[in-house]
Amino acid sequence: MNELEKLALNLNITMGRVTALQTLVYTLLRIHHQPAGAGLSNLNAAIAKVEADALTTPIPEQMLEEMLRVLRDGQKILQAAAAAAQTPK
Repeated sequence: MNELEKLALNLNITMGRVTALQTLVYTLLRIHHQPAGAGLSNLNAAIAKVEADALTTPIPEQMLEEMLRVLRDGQKILQAAAAAAQTPK
């Protein structure tokens, strides 16, 4: 792999992260005063949309993989928050 290919790979990974973080932030802003469970359903829909868009859009594989990885990490965080909110104190 030459330097240009490495640069393109790193750029794709970075763009995947930035796009996923943008999606997470927008999802969290939409549910600002709602329970984590509501955010989780919105995030699940966003992940499904990214997966569907990937079928018809020429997104580089590394970018898509990184987007989905970061979104699923956010999904795990919201799942934990929703579970903690339902746990009796």
